[in-house]
Amino acid sequence: MTPLVFTDLDDTLFASRRKQPGGRLRQVTTATNGHHSYMTPAQEALFAWLSASAEVIPVTARSPAAFDRVHLPFAGPAVLSMGAVIRRGGAADPAWHARLEGIAAQAGPRMSAMLADVSGDAALRAWIVEE
Repeated sequence: MTPLVFTDLDDTLFASRRKQPGGRLRQVTTATNGHHSYMTPAQEALFAWLSASAEVIPVTARSPAAFDRVHLPFAGPAVLSMGAVIRRGGAADPAWHARLEGIAAQAGPRMSAMLADVSGDAALRAWIVEE
């Protein structure tokens, strides 16, 4: 039986250059804003060990588009957008997508009303993210 390892990505398997110590770094993401992420040799070794001995399942706040810019060989499922998207075989899991579509349809009017309530406050920035 292959163990399952659920892991965050940012600040776990890699981090921005600003957060990394000096030395040899390997770029492992391409960010649209130019703030790419990098692995240290220790993070590379950890990822290699986990990948060789378990099924590594990324669990991240990254959107599907941002996850597509991660250059690491994840072969199995992925939990993206804080759990809003579950991918299997590179595509959204249809059962999970249908379940969340129903929940989103019910919550949509309430979310829009809350957004309208906070949008008048200049100190707040708010938006609704749809995946």
